[in-house]
Amino acid sequence: ALVALLAALVLHERMTAAKLAALAMALAGMVLTVGPALAGPARDAFPSLGTGVLYAVAAAVIYSFYIVAGTRIAARVSPLALSAVVMGSAAVVFMVAALALGPKWPQTPAGWLAVTGIALISTVIAIALFFA
Repeated sequence: ALVALLAALVLHERMTAAKLAALAMALAGMVLTVGPALAGPARDAFPSLGTGVLYAVAAAVIYSFYIVAGTRIAARVSPLALSAVVMGSAAVVFMVAALALGPKWPQTPAGWLAVTGIALISTVIAIALFFA
């Protein structure tokens, strides 16, 4: 939903009736999903639940800007180069975090398999296809 709104504002994409209906349904789904947790007994059981929701919304806003900026930049740069910059930048950030907090390595072969799958399928292939 945020990407569609930003694309309309920044990229000057048209907001069609279908997009507006999709935005309304996305907002309704979010309210139905998050609303009861914020107003119900979960709020009392988890006092920091609101903070978690704010972090989730902040992540969605940041990712929306990333997608819109990536769309604009991808028009001028090759997908391979853009993917390399994104993954290289992420590697630097995670390396700094690992140096600051200490690395947490998988302890089992299944853990290493999961890490490999996340790295290859959910990161390398996904980012390359996203910018292709």
